[in-house]
Amino acid sequence: MSGQSYSKAHGALLSVANVAEALSVSERTVRRLLASGELSVVRLGRSVRIRQLDLDAYIGRQLRGGGR
Repeated sequence: MSGQSYSKAHGALLSVANVAEALSVSERTVRRLLASGELSVVRLGRSVRIRQLDLDAYIGRQLRGGGR
């Protein structure tokens, strides 16, 4: 599956920096969310990426009061 097809089917892959900026938090906070399992991670070798769909789901849970 090409990268473009994957992106359309599953959402874009975001870096930790992209997610931190989107949430207005530090990269360290994003890494904590990944380590705790609150935010799903995609590992590509040594690279860490977060699917846009997973970020959207995390935000939705926070809006519904599903956060800590």
